[in-house]
Amino acid sequence: MLEINLKQLESFVATVEHSGFTAAAAALYLTQSTVSAHVSALEQTLGVPLLVRDRHTVALTLDSSLCVTAYEALAGRKGAVLVSNYKTGEILCMASGPSIDPSSDGDVPDGAYINRCINGSFTPGSIFKLITSAAAIENIKDIDSRRFTCAGSVDVAGVTVKCTGVHGSQTFEDALANSCNCAFAQISLELGADTIESYAKKFGFLDSQSLSGIPTMAGSFTKGASGSANLAWSGIGQYEDLICPYSMLRYVSAIANGGSVVEPSLLLDTPSGSTTSLLSTATANKLRDMMNYNVSAHYGTNRFPGLNLCAKTGTAEVGDGTSHAWFTGFLLDDAHPYAFVVLVENAGGGLTNAGAVANTVLQAAVNK
Repeated sequence: MLEINLKQLESFVATVEHSGFTAAAAALYLTQSTVSAHVSALEQTLGVPLLVRDRHTVALTLDSSLCVTAYEALAGRKGAVLVSNYKTGEILCMASGPSIDPSSDGDVPDGAYINRCINGSFTPGSIFKLITSAAAIENIKDIDSRRFTCAGSVDVAGVTVKCTGVHGSQTFEDALANSCNCAFAQISLELGADTIESYAKKFGFLDSQSLSGIPTMAGSFTKGASGSANLAWSGIGQYEDLICPYSMLRYVSAIANGGSVVEPSLLLDTPSGSTTSLLSTATANKLRDMMNYNVSAHYGTNRFPGLNLCAKTGTAEVGDGTSHAWFTGFLLDDAHPYAFVVLVENAGGGLTNAGAVANTVLQAAVNK
C-alpha cells in the first residue's frame, strides 16, 4: 500500500489552488523549495508526474473544476467518476469518493485512501452485458433475427434467474435496452464460459492496465460450469465478476472510436500516443447503435437534455441487500467526444443514481 504524507498532499493542493510554488509557499508559510520538494516526493511515491512544469507556471493534468463537480455530485457517497476524450485519450475527470482534506485534523473516512477509479474492482452488474453482447454479435450468426421471450424469470438447471420485469418477446437490441436477464442468461449459456472469458480478457478487463505509468486493478471472471446458473449469471455481470472502472472506460472509448482505444493519459503535454484495437469496426458500430437505442427507447433522452448519448446502465447486486449503481457510455458529439464511467456504491438503480451523476458531470463538461 502506498504511504502518502499529508504534508505532501497539502503542498500539492496549495500549489494547484494558487497556480504555482511561490504563491503556495506563501500561503503555507513555507519556503518555495520545501513546497517543491513535497510535491516531488508525492510524485515519486505515486510514480507519475502530477504537474507539468515550465519556467513560469504549473499546469494541471486534469480539469479541476470538472473533478469538483463530479465529487460534489457523488454527495458524500462512495464511488468513482471518470471522463475522457476518446479521440485524444486525455483524462478530463477522475473523482473518487470519499476523500480527505489534508489540512483537516478530523477522522479519515473509511476507504478515503483508495482511488476507486483505478485501484478498485467491483461487481459490474448489467454493464457487463456490453462484453457479452460483443461476443454474441461475433459468435451467434443469427443474433439479430432471434427473438427472446421473458416471463420475468427463467429456470436454469433448477435455479431461478430473475429478471427486472416481464419483457415478453423481444429482439436482441431490445433485450439489451431492457437489460433482460432472461435473454442474456440464454445468450451466455449458448456462448459458454470460455468464450465470455476470452472476450473479457481481450478487452482488458482481466489484466492490470497502465495509466501514465500507474498500474490499475485487474478484474476477474470465474467460469461457471456448462449449462449452469453460475454461467448464466456470469454473462449477466453477477456471480463472481469484478471489473475496474478504468477498464470499462477503455472499453467504451474503443466502442466510441470505431473499435480502437487511444490509450488514456493523465499528462496534458505528454499523451500516450498509442492506440490499441479491442474489437472490429463492425462490432463497435453495432454496439454504438444499440447503446444509442438504449437511451432513446428506454432510458429517456429527457433525462440527458442536449446530449446525444450512447449508454448502458448497471445495477449490481452485492450480497448485502444493496446494489452498486453504474452508468457508462459516451457522447456522439464531434466537439465533445467524451467517454465516461460512473459508479455509486450501494446506491440502488443505475439509471436514477449513477445516471443522474453522469448527466451533471457531462452537462458541466460540454458547457464549459
